[in-house]
Amino acid sequence: MRFLRIVTCAVLCIAVMLIGVTVSFVWRDFPQGDAIASSPQLDLCRDFLNPLGPTPPALPLPDSPPRPPMVALTFDDGPGRYTNRIVDLLYQNNGRATFFVTGNRVRRNRNTILRTHAHGNEIANHSWSHVSFRRASNAEIRRQVNLTSEAIAEVIGYSPAIVRPPFGALDARGRAVLEDLGYAAIMWSIDPEDWRFRDPDRIYRYIMRNVRDGSIIVLHDIHGTTAQAMTRVIPRLVEMGFDLVTVSEMFHYSNVRLEPGRSYFRGTRTIALSLDSAMIMYVKYSQE
Repeated sequence: MRFLRIVTCAVLCIAVMLIGVTVSFVWRDFPQGDAIASSPQLDLCRDFLNPLGPTPPALPLPDSPPRPPMVALTFDDGPGRYTNRIVDLLYQNNGRATFFVTGNRVRRNRNTILRTHAHGNEIANHSWSHVSFRRASNAEIRRQVNLTSEAIAEVIGYSPAIVRPPFGALDARGRAVLEDLGYAAIMWSIDPEDWRFRDPDRIYRYIMRNVRDGSIIVLHDIHGTTAQAMTRVIPRLVEMGFDLVTVSEMFHYSNVRLEPGRSYFRGTRTIALSLDSAMIMYVKYSQE
């Protein structure tokens, strides 16, 4: 099976080169042992927050640097009525997550965002009104991203440098706009489709079957069934030995700097194939 994976990888790479596709490698290199103990706890904001915005205070770092296995839980479309419940579950289990907020919800949920951020979670951009970046004009993409970042900055004092495109819809044109604005695009590697299947047990089972080191899990904090599922998912992931980290923490402690205009799907060693219409990530190089 491993031999077939390697052969498949080689064939795909050759085909990609022939059609002029850019192949980019995102390599994970975790420090180990004394290297972790001696590594300075750098200001995450310096690396992952929008350089165009005001310099923010450092987010509180964990008592000790996270180590693999790590998982990034991410929540889209909020804030909503269930966000605080999820924040409490994370706090009770010494976990953190990234909340990709919709800009038109930010001001009326100011206190929720302040509380979420104060608990060490990451607040990130999910557009102003959840429009598809593939259908929107360049000017509209700029407006959607800028309005949301401005609203976030009004609440927590700075704007993020990561965006999750609504529906995960992002083509080469959209990536070029994000690159010009200074934003990296964060996708996902696990999608339990909690927006479609409002079933806490199904959400739990799907995540447990597919989770692995470096997973980025997309969820939605506007659904009560998702919050209910998290009462099982969050403590179980901790029991399994996973550190629950923000997206920016995952890449920071993997020694990977997020680059504007790039799409990221997970925090482990992968091959990313950049096509005109989409970023496809399929080939995972396993060392198990």
